[in-house]
Amino acid sequence: MITASDLFTDMLGLRSIFDDFFTATTHRYTNAGNYPVVNVYHAGDAVEVRALVPGVTADTITLELVDRDLVIKGARTAANEQHAYIRREREFGEFTRSVRLPIAVDRDSITATLKDGVLRVTLAASEAAKPKRIAIQ
Repeated sequence: MITASDLFTDMLGLRSIFDDFFTATTHRYTNAGNYPVVNVYHAGDAVEVRALVPGVTADTITLELVDRDLVIKGARTAANEQHAYIRREREFGEFTRSVRLPIAVDRDSITATLKDGVLRVTLAASEAAKPKRIAIQ
């Protein structure tokens, strides 16, 4: 037996599905501050930051080290702007992402590569951040 409250809840759910479908072309990406998504790895005496940036080229990305923050800036361009979208979930345009590094790094030994949509930034720990063994007398 279906009660009135169940029917009302089902109708609201159906309305939500229709709203999501028909407003998807104008819907803004809600996690824009979290793009690109990153993983930060501790690799011995270094930190590696991997960011997923599919469709972004190296000449549209800028990397900056500000104190202990790695700042990733770039732009994503749309491939098919001449066509009308039926549904669009990928946003295009400029982005900025700041990643707090767990250690102080050596500014002169930073390397970055971009391959298959994955940006890899390797940052070696500074001498001051490396553990120092102290001899006991």
